[in-house]
Amino acid sequence: MFEHLVPSYHLELDQKRSSKRWRFYFVSFLLASLSLVFALSWSKGPASKAEVLSPKTNQLKVAIVDQNTTEVLPQAINNVLFSFVLQTEQNTSLHSLAISAPEIIKQDIFKDQVRLYEGQTQIGSWEWTEDDKMLFKLDNYSLSPGTHDFQLRADNLHDSLVGQTLTFGFQQAQDIVTSDGHSFYFAKGEFPLFKASVKVLEHSQILAYNNLSKTKFLAPLNINTLVADFALSSQGESFAIRRIDFLASKIDSADTFYLASHGQMLAKAEVQQDHLFFNLSDLVLKNDQDLNLQLWANLNSGDNYEFTLANLSAKGFLSGEEVDNQVDLVLSSVEPRIDVLQVKTDFQQSLLTDDWDSVFKINLQANHSEEAALYKLNFQVTDFGLNILDWDLWVNGQAYAVKPDWQGQLLTFDFGENGALIKQGLEIELLVKVKILGEQARLQLTLLGDETTDSANFLWSSSKEKYNAYLLPDFPVTPVILEQ
Repeated sequence: MFEHLVPSYHLELDQKRSSKRWRFYFVSFLLASLSLVFALSWSKGPASKAEVLSPKTNQLKVAIVDQNTTEVLPQAINNVLFSFVLQTEQNTSLHSLAISAPEIIKQDIFKDQVRLYEGQTQIGSWEWTEDDKMLFKLDNYSLSPGTHDFQLRADNLHDSLVGQTLTFGFQQAQDIVTSDGHSFYFAKGEFPLFKASVKVLEHSQILAYNNLSKTKFLAPLNINTLVADFALSSQGESFAIRRIDFLASKIDSADTFYLASHGQMLAKAEVQQDHLFFNLSDLVLKNDQDLNLQLWANLNSGDNYEFTLANLSAKGFLSGEEVDNQVDLVLSSVEPRIDVLQVKTDFQQSLLTDDWDSVFKINLQANHSEEAALYKLNFQVTDFGLNILDWDLWVNGQAYAVKPDWQGQLLTFDFGENGALIKQGLEIELLVKVKILGEQARLQLTLLGDETTDSANFLWSSSKEKYNAYLLPDFPVTPVILEQ
């Protein structure tokens, strides 16, 4: 009711202020927008960074090739630090990779030595660093449908890395960016994805291990027999093995020795007093892989032998260094005898049926004793999901009149005071009759040996003297497993 008392110039002033305020807000917004566009266009990193961050994925899959810890040498060329596979179902282009490597990001001197390869082709180098990641801009490197193997390699690692453990991998899908020419895509899969580790060694080395679980055993005279089985393993690089030396006590002049691998003879020993020397030319010990070797002998003396891996001579493929390793690994203690019982298992069946099944086959040979005999067999029995109804034993293709004694998990066959004569050989087959009660039925049998001289799981005789399996080289025997 008092509107008419308000001066007109006040109304005009308010209208002018509102108009100026609106123009001010508009101009401010416009300037802010232009500043943002200008800043994005001049930001560091890939020119297409804003596009790369679009939340798209494609069918590109990534996998780490080796999850085991590996060792590298700082002075070596082409150290493989990280191996991975990219798999695509369509033609695409690899735009960029960001590989996490937190332990080496601070090593600026290391940067120029790092390269990215597909196969033997270098496709990129470490261009810049961001968030503990090595970034590789790959200029839309073409990927055809299929699997592509990549490796991150480096030469002459900096000495400050010696003794350190390095890790490499991909933190997220955005670390692997592809392009179809119009849009950018991320890899598909579960992240993060890391390999185990890479250890930087000061020097490469060769290690040796004994493969035999039983190191004291009998060996037949005048027959080629295995007297030692061992493995070599390298750390840091591959080696050319030049010579292997053994110490062997009480060598007879008529004894002969051979070194073999995978059933192939590598060399015959040169014997000098109590040493065996094997000179080798083409034996390669690959990095991070075991090389299994066997020492065979034809022994003519009844004296006990002890075999020790004494020394290795080799040359490193990467470093070029000559290595002369003193090993001193005791391999075996062997007692040669003319009447050693040979025990061989020959069994292929693994299917368990609801009736009679052949579950174990043993072949016994005593080549130098007409009076050798078998007195006792013990089996350990483990079963699941079935009822065992009966056992039967066949010898040389015929049912044998011996009664099984089955108590708990122990199954015993006693061949009496006279035993079963071995003569030209015994082929023993064990059969079982079962009733399967349900799915996943399982039966496991182990022919038991003897861990001491007083044990009596396996008894045999030669020249009317009884022995157990304590010193027989063919024990322990691998268990047999049958499943439904």
